[in-house]
Amino acid sequence: MTGGVADADRDADGEPAVEPPHRATRALAERLGTKAETYPGDHGGFGPAAEAFATRLDEVFSTS
Repeated sequence: MTGGVADADRDADGEPAVEPPHRATRALAERLGTKAETYPGDHGGFGPAAEAFATRLDEVFSTS
């Protein structure tokens, strides 16, 4: 994927993701000169939010 790095936008409770993995992803994207891409759901978004996750994944891959 050349369009960015994967990132979880919200945690399982819908709160903004501010945990170390989120911050590390943002820092990595910045150092690579790209943006962090966000996806619906939690760390396993393909489970409870499978359709929305797949739609977003397709959008990102289609523009990469």
